Amino acid sequence: MWSAEGLSSDSVLANSAGELPFASQRVCTITWLSGCRYPVVGRRSVKVVKKFAWWNHFLLVTTATAVVVVVIIIVVVIVIVVVVVVVVVVVVVVVIVVVVVIVVIIVVVIVVVIIVIIIIVVVVVVVVVVVVVVNVITLTQPRLSRRDISGDTFWGD
Repeated sequence: MWSAEGLSSDSVLANSAGELPFASQRVCTITWLSGCRYPVVGRRSVKVVKKFAWWNHFLLVTTATAVVVVVIIIVVVIVIVVVVVVVVVVVVVVVIVVVVVIVVIIVVVIVVVIIVIIIIVVVVVVVVVVVVVVNVITLTQPRLSRRDISGDTFWGD
């Protein structure tokens, strides 16, 4: 509905379709809130004022509600996406850390086994060398005969 309430003598009432009774009406852009200044023939202008009907308030409220709902949905989607990304990043980091720890443990075990094997080989080699040296020394020394044990100073068999 259009109304001419409170308008000055320069204002005019538009019809129910929002049209003004002037030939140059196609120049005017009518807005919901402020109406518009409408040029007419001569030096005067006409102000068109739109009076809000209940359906306009209903449309305004439903539009505002729809905008709020859309904004809330967008915020919720953004929060969900951020949470999913953070969870994925944390899971990937944890998996990488676990894999690195497992690899480090495997490497340490391998190094320890190699060191133990080296130690065992060195000990065995040392024991073998000592046994061989002792045997060589023992075998190269002249043995005492039975007579030597009885007090004689005779060496050999």
